[in-house]
This record gives sequence, structure tokens and C-alpha cells, in this order.
Amino acid sequence: VATLLLTGTLPAQQGPTVKQLQEEILALKQRVTALELRLAKHEAKAEPPRPALAPLSRASAPSGGILGNLKSGSNNLLADLRSGFHSTSKPAEGKWTDPENWLKVQKGMARQQVVQVLGKPEAVKSSIKMRVDDYWLYIGKLPTGKTLQGRVRFYKDKVTSLENPKF
Repeated sequence: VATLLLTGTLPAQQGPTVKQLQEEILALKQRVTALELRLAKHEAKAEPPRPALAPLSRASAPSGGILGNLKSGSNNLLADLRSGFHSTSKPAEGKWTDPENWLKVQKGMARQQVVQVLGKPEAVKSSIKMRVDDYWLYIGKLPTGKTLQGRVRFYKDKVTSLENPKF
């Protein structure tokens, strides 16, 4: 009888099921998304208005954080949140601004090889995407005022994908 009682309580003592863990992960992802949206609204309100025709400074100015390029009416806000919003007043300059150099970057390249081809990135960002540990952001302003940006994604210190700048 004691053996029967112990066997009947074993599954209850083993902890959460896979389904319960999946549900908890989903709930946590939804909470993170909601918190990111709240943060985005808070930062958007806190950001002072920018003068329309003010000249861009070459000094390192704050980048505008994760909300730098938030466009009203964006069709895919969640995708934008996953990839991050970026803005800069720094001029686009360096090896990364040459379209030919982006053609040299290949999947499987090591980080140091990418530095040799494109130079150091403006920022290194953590990623929430699967099989992407982080990505390097190359970003700067063209003389026309247009923002030029490209990304190189890494997994286990190797290039997995990239987004060439739209030259």
C-alpha cells in the first residue's frame, strides 16, 4: 500500500511539465514586449523636440537610444522592437561605407575578419533572435541627411547573416 501511495505522488513531485514551461516562456515574452512598448512610450515623451534646420554636430551626441528611428504608423512594431531602433548624428565614414567591402563579408567569417573588412562597428547589440548572439551596427549620416546603416549578425562568434546598407 505504501509503495502504491508513493508511486501515485511521484509525477506531482517532478516539477513543471514541458507544456507549463512553454506557457510560462510565452507569458514572459508577452510581458517583455509589453514592457518594451511602455518604455518606448515613456522615452518618446521624454525626448525633447529637435530643431528642424539645426546643423549636425560632429561631436559624439546621444544616439537617441532604442527609439531613434521610431516612425509613426509602422506596420510591424514588434519586428522593429526585435531589431531595435537606431539613430545617429555621426557622419557615415570608414571602410563600411564602401559597397564593395560589404560584398567581401561572408557567412562563417570570424569577428576579427569582419573588422578587417568593414572596420569597427558603431555599436554592438544583443539579440533576442534564435541563433543570433549579437549583431554589429554600422550607422552614420550621409551629407544628404539620410541615415545609412548595415548590420552583421553573429552566432558563436561567426557571421550568420548581414543586412547591407541601402547605398
